[in-house]
Amino acid sequence: MKTDSNCIFCKIIQGDLPCYKIYEDEVCLAFLDLYPINTGQTLIVPREHEDHLWDIDQNIYKHLFDIAKELSLVLRKTYASKRVGMMVEGFQMPHAHIIILPIYKGSDSQKKPTKANQDDLAKEAQKIISNIDI
Repeated sequence: MKTDSNCIFCKIIQGDLPCYKIYEDEVCLAFLDLYPINTGQTLIVPREHEDHLWDIDQNIYKHLFDIAKELSLVLRKTYASKRVGMMVEGFQMPHAHIIILPIYKGSDSQKKPTKANQDDLAKEAQKIISNIDI
């Protein structure tokens, strides 16, 4: 499996850095974003390192979007949000990933991310996990 020793996401996947994990399987890992726009913002990251989402293997690509859909339903249930948004931009981290987040109004996507409290992240992770049935 392709990894990058300088990549923060690869270090998280390998267990060298901590995260607030909400889901994992043999293809991907989903964990809470340390700098969310809204509480519950989640990163879905393939285990194999690839800079651009559009360059990953087609089967991995499909799996990531399947998991994004499943976890979006979980976030909507957990936070009673009107919508769950999805972003793919990749400028802050050179490792393909999908961001999903609860959205309550249209302007939420324009909000500036803020650093989350570690205790709050741990509680939110447990809240989300209790609603997962994948």
